[in-house]
Amino acid sequence: KKAGQTVSAGEVLIDSVKPDRNGAAVPGSADGEAWARVKKQYECRQPLRFSARIPTGRLARGWRLEAAGHIFAPSGAEQAAEGWLMREKKNAMTLFGFALPMTQVRTLAVEYAQTELTLGEEQAAQQARWSCRRLLYEEYPDAQILAESWTQERDGDAILCRWTVEFEANIARAEQ
Repeated sequence: KKAGQTVSAGEVLIDSVKPDRNGAAVPGSADGEAWARVKKQYECRQPLRFSARIPTGRLARGWRLEAAGHIFAPSGAEQAAEGWLMREKKNAMTLFGFALPMTQVRTLAVEYAQTELTLGEEQAAQQARWSCRRLLYEEYPDAQILAESWTQERDGDAILCRWTVEFEANIARAEQ
């Protein structure tokens, strides 16, 4: 295809074929970019009342040493209960610049709880717009927005946003 031509969905843009030792054509893998200008519409609905897992503000910190398949934890070290999100950071242990055969593991646990949230119309519209943008960038991570327009309306107990966006992006995808 040449610049300015229209491309249909599913049309092969980049392909590779190489001959085997008998001269028969064997499909190969191709790598390349095909940048296109795309106009697309996204629609996102955000309820005014919804339930979400929100951090409560309670934190728990801990540490332990791991060496030779053994775990050395200080007395009183606890495991986080259900509803807590755990993050671990491992650091190699050194002494005077020499590596020791052990690792220090620091843990941070954050408590989350299911909470009922109520948004105002403007907050719900902002959340719906963010959701639409997230959809675009999930589908086209390198999209560069050229023009956009928004419409929003109340849909019962929710806000419905429609986003018409024109963008440029690499539309070449490896076959899965």
